[in-house]
Amino acid sequence: MFADPLVIASRITAKTTGTNYSFPRTGSSADKSTYEYFDDATGYTWVVTLGHQRGRRGRFTARVDVSGLTPDLIVDGQNSRFSQSCYVVFDCPITGAVDGITYPSIPNDMLGIVGNLLLSAAAAPEFIRVIKGET
Repeated sequence: MFADPLVIASRITAKTTGTNYSFPRTGSSADKSTYEYFDDATGYTWVVTLGHQRGRRGRFTARVDVSGLTPDLIVDGQNSRFSQSCYVVFDCPITGAVDGITYPSIPNDMLGIVGNLLLSAAAAPEFIRVIKGET
């Protein structure tokens, strides 16, 4: 898969500047690699899993999981464990009209569409509003 460690740049916002984080590989197999980072400042554990499957179709996945402790909303002075994940799947034909060789920009275009759902210049991103249950 990728080099060990996997280096990922943080999101750049008005409050933070970009920082590179090193995710050492914690596991691998023929079709999957796992990379992990523990953030000392927040106590959160970040896990990135990259995988692929080949058969009649090609399936490529990237998944990010985060877990940690957060103050309990009901009992003062106690913490609750939380976890959250986000992933993207590309399901592609091995050959045919939309293969990666003939039309290499299609995966980039698809990822751009997903990215545009998450980003917004004027207000909160539309997709984030859906996740939070806002209308």
